[in-house]
Amino acid sequence: MAKTLEQQIAASQAKMARLMEKKRSVDTGRKVIAGALLINEAVKDKQIAEWFVKKARERVTREADIKRLEPLLTQIAAIHGV
Repeated sequence: MAKTLEQQIAASQAKMARLMEKKRSVDTGRKVIAGALLINEAVKDKQIAEWFVKKARERVTREADIKRLEPLLTQIAAIHGV
């Protein structure tokens, strides 16, 4: 039995939703990897640490994000005396 146009549209929308979720998942994975790399390098390299701490404190403005990030920034700053 042939699908109605409405059924075809619904199937296409469902497929698009699945693809968009997959895209978000891939993007999130990339961000996690890039963030881990940056943190690792900031722990080892004073110049990167200075840049990272400065930029994070300038750009992160949501209170919830600041609360989550500040202990890490304090730790990195303490390692290098930033």
